[in-house]
Amino acid sequence: MAEVLASAASVKASGLERDLANHKEHVAAEYLSKDSMKGIAAAINRLGDQLDGFFLQFVRRLD
Repeated sequence: MAEVLASAASVKASGLERDLANHKEHVAAEYLSKDSMKGIAAAINRLGDQLDGFFLQFVRRLD
């Protein structure tokens, strides 16, 4: 019985997590325009590239 209840609770929690993620995305979409979101995504991608370059400097020094 406990296993059945735990399984049902797990399924419900997963559904709630999915619903919350969808709600957060919906709220964000209402507050940010698509152009703003594209700009933010591009900035995040550039930051990743910059960090890669930064860390590669240290790796090359170790060789």
